[in-house]
Amino acid sequence: ILNGIDQSIASAYEAKTGMGQADLLQLMANETWLTASDAVDKGFADEIMFANDQQLQPVNAISHIPPKSAVNKLMNLIYKADKDKAKPSKKENTTNSQSAELRNSKLAILFGKNQKEAN
Repeated sequence: ILNGIDQSIASAYEAKTGMGQADLLQLMANETWLTASDAVDKGFADEIMFANDQQLQPVNAISHIPPKSAVNKLMNLIYKADKDKAKPSKKENTTNSQSAELRNSKLAILFGKNQKEAN
């Protein structure tokens, strides 16, 4: 049963990466770990989404400083919004309500509130 599962997973990887199924099965048998960059290079992933956590965060404020995880979430929302802007929209009203919801989500993340508290 497990060999069948491995082959079906390898088939999905083969379709995504273009690598041979034998090579993929060998990577799986070796329990190969990939970095984000390696995964993109080998075709397992399309892109690296999250900001570099090792990068210093400059701060010049006397108020609450949002945690790095909140900043990463905000950056991902901005990235998705920019990506969605490039796509043609079907209805203007839907786009406006999504835009307002996105703004509320961004503020909620920065101030450490959940989505329900933001609305």
